[in-house]
Amino acid sequence: MTAKVALVTGGSQGIGLAAATAFARRGYQVIAADVSVADGGGAGAADGGGAGLANGRGAGAGGPDLVAVHVDVTSRPGVDGLAQWMSSAFGRLDCLVTCAGVTGQHPSASVSEESWSRVLTTHLDGTFRCCQAFYPLLVAAGDAAIVTISSVVAGLGLPGRLSYATAKSGIEGLTRTLAVEWARDGIRVNAVAPGWTRTPPVEEAIRSGLVNEGHLTARIPMGRLAMPEEIARAIVFLGTSDSSYISGQVLIVDGCTSIAVST
Repeated sequence: MTAKVALVTGGSQGIGLAAATAFARRGYQVIAADVSVADGGGAGAADGGGAGLANGRGAGAGGPDLVAVHVDVTSRPGVDGLAQWMSSAFGRLDCLVTCAGVTGQHPSASVSEESWSRVLTTHLDGTFRCCQAFYPLLVAAGDAAIVTISSVVAGLGLPGRLSYATAKSGIEGLTRTLAVEWARDGIRVNAVAPGWTRTPPVEEAIRSGLVNEGHLTARIPMGRLAMPEEIARAIVFLGTSDSSYISGQVLIVDGCTSIAVST
């Protein structure tokens, strides 16, 4: 039996790497695509050409069923190039996970056009590009899933996160629309909305003093940050037949942060 195929964008670190590793352990052939993977002019090269794997196997974990390629989700030619390579190499895609993202924290009154565009084009536009580019391969799989990555910030008012919250809110709208539109094509579309998670950007923010971990965990009823592997388990649930009759939903994984009432 041919292994199922999963593609995880933003798959070189944090939640993306944890998800890619988890799918590999479930027996999937996993492609971990990330802009930080060295571009060898291969599958996801910005010009869309070539068919080689930019960084070989492993992506830091996962063994022979996890390979790393370069892709920049802000580039339509790059995303289309990866889709063309995957069509030739596999002819199908059973699960697409759109983890690629960037951070941005600025007062709303002074956020620059450049910063706004960088966050929106990576998170929201990147998710759209990938869903559209890989649609034919998802249809070819016959029973496929897309898992987009939102955030609890999409439903909260968090000062300084205007572009990020806007992008994540847009992703939730995109998720629901595609779920309805593509249901008859055999594609389920759901989102996972993590709370604060111990990813490399969050760790760096804590080290630099931008985020006070003590103050942060005090606002989380479970008293700690999530680990990437905990978010990955939710992604794998929605990305496999374990959730075969679930679509158009946003699964919040945040240790009760979004429903807690301060007293």
